[in-house]
Amino acid sequence: MLFKKKFEQTAGAIHYPERIIIETRNVIDKYSFYSTDDITILNTDISDTALAEAVMLHLSHSKMEANYSRELYKSYLKKAGFRSEAASRKDAKYLAIFRTNAVIRFEPRNNKISGGRMGAYYGMPDKISEISITADAEALGLAVRKSWDDCIFS
Repeated sequence: MLFKKKFEQTAGAIHYPERIIIETRNVIDKYSFYSTDDITILNTDISDTALAEAVMLHLSHSKMEANYSRELYKSYLKKAGFRSEAASRKDAKYLAIFRTNAVIRFEPRNNKISGGRMGAYYGMPDKISEISITADAEALGLAVRKSWDDCIFS
């Protein structure tokens, strides 16, 4: 089934040494997104096919909705098992994923920690990759794993 939306749906795939979190991200406008508390926690040894299925599920949950609140983010942290935002960034390889009508785009992030506490995820335009919307689940899962290899810490 081809995807037909007027906005790009988006999800986050975060790889930690001990687990993977797939999150639904909602769209505020063309350049603004936020994480929701709709998450799936996976083992790191999950198959590429099962990883892809989780990503596609969260992409399908993505909405155009300006409903961000601090309470939503606190709920995200609690469901994910983190005590703070800083804890959620520790060892996190963050991958932003976007689905358009033709492709799934992968945007690895630079996890920049400032002062050892808070930080931000910065885009790296030279590391963006994409695959066809018609790629099979195994190829999608493999593309996610390869994109995590492009995530950096600074």
